[in-house]
Amino acid sequence: MHIAPFDPATATDTDWDDLVEIERAALAVDRTGEPAPTRGSLTARYAMPPSPGRRLTRWTARDGDRILGVALLILFDDENTDLAGVNGTVHPDARRRGLGTALLRTMLARAEGRRTLILEGVPAGGPGAAWADAHGFAVAQSTARQVLDLSTADRTLWQVPAVPGYRLVRWSGRAPEDLLASYATARDALRDAPRGELDFAVPAWTPERVRDSEDADRRRGCEARVVAAVHEATGTVAGTTLLEVHASRPDLARQQDTSVLAAHRGRRLGRWMKAENLRWLVAEHPEVGQVSTMSAADNVPMLHVNRQVGFVVSAATEYRQAALGELSARLGA
Repeated sequence: MHIAPFDPATATDTDWDDLVEIERAALAVDRTGEPAPTRGSLTARYAMPPSPGRRLTRWTARDGDRILGVALLILFDDENTDLAGVNGTVHPDARRRGLGTALLRTMLARAEGRRTLILEGVPAGGPGAAWADAHGFAVAQSTARQVLDLSTADRTLWQVPAVPGYRLVRWSGRAPEDLLASYATARDALRDAPRGELDFAVPAWTPERVRDSEDADRRRGCEARVVAAVHEATGTVAGTTLLEVHASRPDLARQQDTSVLAAHRGRRLGRWMKAENLRWLVAEHPEVGQVSTMSAADNVPMLHVNRQVGFVVSAATEYRQAALGELSARLGA
């Protein structure tokens, strides 16, 4: 077994075939129902620049020339400089041979003294959860994955009456200058969403961060489709929702943040905005077949709004976290 950094620029065709096979095989065992990657979508994802405030490095576990495991280390350089994130998987046929643990040791050695390590998207009750338990990772937050199959969706659910006193504004790319400041404020309302025991500080949204994020989306081949509810009396954004379509996977869309300022909640703005964004999506992107989203399992209002526009729960997942010092002691790293 050999652990080494992975460089997409020097990867061979066999390397890419191995990585696709790992993801497809792992999906079939760990996250049934999720669309499998293609060779093109995987290479595009690996070549994608990171989001602002993050540094990414990938590592592979090989047996001879064959890649059997892969892990992604995320180092946060914004409000979470004491944290590191890890995503990883091992081919189901190669599990329980120490590959995942070897990758974890490598991540610990490259974590630059971070205090806490977070595992993202661990399927609840599956092999990954058992592995996390064995290595001392506690459940920090339970999450629900919801999906909307656009080929069978009941589109009458998207016919939501307008909310008196508000109007919807939508854009793709850059927020209108006259709404930029209040749009940033509305996005910042997400900071009071449930986070369980997760040691992660939601970055503060400012006009500058919005523009940085928009520029990064353009570099990453991500089309960010925003619908905002504008309060007529003040001309400011009261709520917003965001859908993403990536050039690397044009058949899939991701429902990202939805937030409503506290003073404007309880008026159906979330459902109204999401329904409008879905109508807009299918009108301009008929190639998209599925929309997926993740929400905290205890974020009952958001899960309910998603169900109202047709989403169904497809999987239960978890964020796991552990102190790096305890991990290092446990593993002798």
